[in-house]
Amino acid sequence: LNRFNDALDNLDQAIARVPQNAEFHHRRAIALRALNRLDEAIAAYDRVITLDPGHVYARNRRGTCLMLVGRFTEGWRDYENRWDEWREKRSAEKKAGKKLLDPDNFGKPKWDGRPAKATLLIWAEQGLGEQILFASMLDEAAARVQQVIVAVEPRLQTLFARSFPQIKVTTFADAVKRGGYDLQIPIGGLGAIFRNSSEDFLDNRKAYLKADANRAQQLRKTAGAGKSGLCGLSWQSNNAETG
Repeated sequence: LNRFNDALDNLDQAIARVPQNAEFHHRRAIALRALNRLDEAIAAYDRVITLDPGHVYARNRRGTCLMLVGRFTEGWRDYENRWDEWREKRSAEKKAGKKLLDPDNFGKPKWDGRPAKATLLIWAEQGLGEQILFASMLDEAAARVQQVIVAVEPRLQTLFARSFPQIKVTTFADAVKRGGYDLQIPIGGLGAIFRNSSEDFLDNRKAYLKADANRAQQLRKTAGAGKSGLCGLSWQSNNAETG
């Protein structure tokens, strides 16, 4: 119900009765994060992990809180636990014998960010928004290796191919089928390499997506006639929780 202050009161009472219950502390951290009380949320996540070192949800979410307060190196380190969370959520598929592809079992070494005379596959993870967000670092990655192949969600393929002409853009299924790369990294892993301070963000600010010129011209005729600027807003997501 988004009644986070009421939830905190309840959780504090629960913790007073059962102070060693890691899940009570986890829920408390979630409420604090929702109230933007970030330092307190981080402390609550710390408590969860002290009580339950294997709590993958707490580590992943602590990572985003750490980044929100500018502690990027620590935050990215915790953010890597998203893969443990992903495996846990799909445990039924794993038990059924399905191989869950992740950076550790991809079949090629994970790139550590060092310059290399190699072909690097950067592959899509999460949703369209995350893939667009992390694409801000593709040019920086391309400058450190011989060649980059980017495998994205099919709906983004044309946009990325137009925006990054020096990079080979394909889909995940095609990239895995064709091979031909020496190193690999999920696109969300680029942050730990290229964005470890506020300055890293500021120094690399630039427009990196390019509109289709013909479609833009048509839109100006139909939707933007007589206007100096036309802005498009993508306002809805398929994410059931936050979309």
